[in-house]
Amino acid sequence: MFAVDQDCKSVCLLDSCRRGSWGSDAQQAKRLGLAFYEAAKALLMTPYAIAVHRFIIVGEKTTNYQIALVEPRFRRFFGWSLALSVLAYAPGGIS
Repeated sequence: MFAVDQDCKSVCLLDSCRRGSWGSDAQQAKRLGLAFYEAAKALLMTPYAIAVHRFIIVGEKTTNYQIALVEPRFRRFFGWSLALSVLAYAPGGIS
């Protein structure tokens, strides 16, 4: 019953080695979904974080704030939000 040609056997072994280092396909999909969720959350929360920082540091009250991807301030806040998310989930990804 276990008659497999050499090429297919080597592909299966490589696939199992790849899955062994990153987890199963379901775990990979879960991690990818979590990464997309964290990126979307960071994108949507960045305007709020900028408004809060403006209020605390400068004293400005912002009534609305648009998602402006080209502004350096927005990119900086968004990048730090992603970096902190990666650091927060890194210990869970190792185990």
